[in-house]
This record gives sequence, C-alpha cells and structure tokens, in this order.
Amino acid sequence: PRLDGAPAPGFVVSHAEASPKQVEIQGPASHLDRLSAVSTEAISVEGKEGDFNQNVNIDVEDSAVRLVRSTSVKVSIRIRRSSE
Repeated sequence: PRLDGAPAPGFVVSHAEASPKQVEIQGPASHLDRLSAVSTEAISVEGKEGDFNQNVNIDVEDSAVRLVRSTSVKVSIRIRRSSE
C-alpha cells in the first residue's frame, strides 16, 4: 500500500497490509513482463494515533493493463507509539 503523510508526533506506522494480497490483471505480454507489482491510491496517515482500515482503489499506471476482477482492496494499518 502507498502511504502519505506522517502519524501524530510520537507515533509510527508499524504495519500496513492489503487484502487481498494479490490481484489478477490482463494485458499484452510485453506490458505484463515489465510489471512486478501494482500499488494502491495514496492513503493518508497524517496525524493518526491509532489503527484503522480503509478501502482504496488499486492503482495500475499502465493504461494497457487492466484489473480482471476487483478494483479495490481493504488496507489495514497499524499505528503504534514510537519507542524513542
């Protein structure tokens, strides 16, 4: 997942995970061969002090490649107090 911003002072992002972890894509073989991963649209963690979930769209930058099924994922983000 692509995260944007910074949590509240004294907090850090400890984990971010998308579900499902894999998506099915289609497109010309020459484009798929160059693609190793897709990301999500940006998720703001700005000022956050606790865990949260967010549904976000999958971001495929190559217009020749398309998603076969779902175009979104659920992202779970864990935010913890910094140890410093």
